[in-house]
Amino acid sequence: MCARRFLTIMVVLTLLVIAGAFAIYQWGGRVLINQAVPKGHFEPAKAGGGPDYSKPSSWVARPGIDPKEDPSSWFPDNWPPPTLPMRQASVFYIHPTTFLDRDRWNAPLQPGGETEFRTRLFVQSQASAFNGVGRIWAPRYRQAAYGAFLLSSTDADKALDFAYRDVAAAFDEFLRQVPKDSPIILAGHSQGALHLERLLRDRVAGKPIAKRIVAAYVVGWPI
Repeated sequence: MCARRFLTIMVVLTLLVIAGAFAIYQWGGRVLINQAVPKGHFEPAKAGGGPDYSKPSSWVARPGIDPKEDPSSWFPDNWPPPTLPMRQASVFYIHPTTFLDRDRWNAPLQPGGETEFRTRLFVQSQASAFNGVGRIWAPRYRQAAYGAFLLSSTDADKALDFAYRDVAAAFDEFLRQVPKDSPIILAGHSQGALHLERLLRDRVAGKPIAKRIVAAYVVGWPI
């Protein structure tokens, strides 16, 4: 009797798991879209004013920022500070999506709160990998919201184009500021890699600057 009752319970639990998996398969994507895609249509004004990349405040990391305020200068405890080579590289890093809100399609330049925390955490954990080979520049940009990657729509395309224009403007200022003979490393992750791939096509491939690019880390996005 106990064995039969146990088998009955196991059959019921198995059916519940199968039913749950089927529900996720059928409706899980729709639920995610409903919970993550921004409300309304793309409106540039909602992202606030644009960046002035000649100002340090428009960068998460760059030379001249107090190392205590620059997350890219992090290195592990009990690890000797990196000694930069004589011929330093100039590193341009684009952070991934950290804006998860739904009230607009693009994040403000200085979002604050959890978005700012996540942005600085990614710069600390990823861009710091390069702090032993050169000076790191990581722009703030009006990134597209997470929900822009969950569906193909005009609003999503506009949000991504909007974000890319900030990245391209940051890259132009980066090139104006760094030494003219320094080798360049480019890096980006996820949304940052998407913008970096486009940047490589638009601003690097077939142009004189390509001779200075020693590496491009285009990570977390299909190439």
